[in-house]
Amino acid sequence: MSSNEELDNNSTNIIDMPEAFTESGECDDEITLVFDNSNKLYASKNFLRYASPVFKAMFDHDCKEKKENSVSLPGKNYDDFLEVLLCIHPRISKPITETNVLRVVNIADEYQVTSVITKCKGLMMGWLQASFDQARAKSYPYYLYQAVYLRPCLRIVAKAHELTYNDVVKFAVKTIAKFGHILYNEGQKESPSQYVMDEHTPLDKTGDETFCDLKIDCMKMFQNLPYEIKYKIVAERLLHLGDETGIKN
Repeated sequence: MSSNEELDNNSTNIIDMPEAFTESGECDDEITLVFDNSNKLYASKNFLRYASPVFKAMFDHDCKEKKENSVSLPGKNYDDFLEVLLCIHPRISKPITETNVLRVVNIADEYQVTSVITKCKGLMMGWLQASFDQARAKSYPYYLYQAVYLRPCLRIVAKAHELTYNDVVKFAVKTIAKFGHILYNEGQKESPSQYVMDEHTPLDKTGDETFCDLKIDCMKMFQNLPYEIKYKIVAERLLHLGDETGIKN
């Protein structure tokens, strides 16, 4: 085996370490994190203190958690919390991706883990831009196909508004407004001609969902947004009049 192959194998083993935070006894200053389902995670108290000012304040004061070396986390999701810990572990540094960003950002924000928050914001902005670029590159005549790329944008704007990430919200509003508004505005009615397929149109399904299912989901997500966000999207959309269904630059 070459030295490069050994290095690659070692890197894989580090990233895939199953015992990280899930097995007791690795740290002299270990503290136990206890979840509603009685699952437990184990971490260094100093590691948590340095990563999060919330944990630092907790451990620096004469509180029950400090004395008992145990922190109860009611309502917290075990898997999501573990994901955050793996992201900030200096030896693992699990990447923030589209598959985990909306899972970890709530915990990172609540515990003020700035390194993870910064990565999450950057990923959300990049995801918005990539979704728009992909929709524009694949703007088939069958407009419902664009719902594949609109849906993550609606998820992002909802999460960013919840966490008051105003820069992300602003960019998300501008991005969503560039999609045809009949993809998410319940008051808009499409004509039968807009469902016509031709040889340049993709199949009418993606995975187990039809594009009509995706549109319905996008409409529900839009209706569930706070009023002020819906207003901003509609107002921004007025700048893109003239294209009812397609992507605009």
